[in-house]
Amino acid sequence: MKVVSTTLLCMALVAENVLAQHSVVIGGSKTLNTLMFKDSGVKESKDDYHWIPGSAWKVGYQYTHALGIQAGVSIGTHTAGSAMVYDSSRYSWDLEYADIIVGIGYVYQPLFIQPYVTLQPTFSFLLEGEQVLDNEHLDVDESKSLNTFDFALGGVLGARKQIVKPIIVYTEISFSQGLTNMEKDKKQTANHRNAGLGFGLNIQL
Repeated sequence: MKVVSTTLLCMALVAENVLAQHSVVIGGSKTLNTLMFKDSGVKESKDDYHWIPGSAWKVGYQYTHALGIQAGVSIGTHTAGSAMVYDSSRYSWDLEYADIIVGIGYVYQPLFIQPYVTLQPTFSFLLEGEQVLDNEHLDVDESKSLNTFDFALGGVLGARKQIVKPIIVYTEISFSQGLTNMEKDKKQTANHRNAGLGFGLNIQL
């Protein structure tokens, strides 16, 4: 009986290893970015801030279980910021971050085109940034006017298709909400928000 159990366990482990996928993921996206700003005791000023275009890229590792559960980690960069007009003055923020992206989700593999959903926490570190007030330019890094770390929680909805072994192409839409207050002034709150459309390759190892 012990021999049979051991044999079945070994067969299950071998089958899982054969069916599981270990992949390198390379992707990029076009994004829309804004800031959610609020003064202490004042209603959120989301209508005053405009969405601005940006971009992001990532490269990383992804594991896909035979049952469709996915997990992975990537590194990359993304741009962020916003723009507004207040009292005839134009303000804008143009920021760039380095990212560590963690993902866990599920892909429905039986279909010809496989849909997937992913929960995606992201840890970001400010690389450089500029704040503009009309014609006055301020280096955010030198002025230390913003916190340099951001934590965001996001979601991804996508679809993928294997075009030739071992290459899978994918496209996805994403949304992310920053949970860290970027303002050092505790009387004010500013959080990043972005949405994106991405494309990429999943190369099986």
